[in-house]
Amino acid sequence: IYGKVPKGDLVLAENCMRKAIQVEPDTVFFHLTLAQILIEKDKKTEALSHLEIASKLNPSETLEIQHQKDAVQLLKKLKK
Repeated sequence: IYGKVPKGDLVLAENCMRKAIQVEPDTVFFHLTLAQILIEKDKKTEALSHLEIASKLNPSETLEIQHQKDAVQLLKKLKK
């Protein structure tokens, strides 16, 4: 997912990402996606928390590294 979260059920999407994080807490993509969902729901403080987590993880896979770059970029944008 890049940019905004696709239209749909944000509550369901949020719940799915929270469960995914419980199972795999070190996956950058899950924290980034949850942050994007939380932004759509006007929960900026919690979104910032997940972006901070995503920015501090140590991904080894190329796609996860890109997700981390996206998370850092979004974090900077939200902190302005």
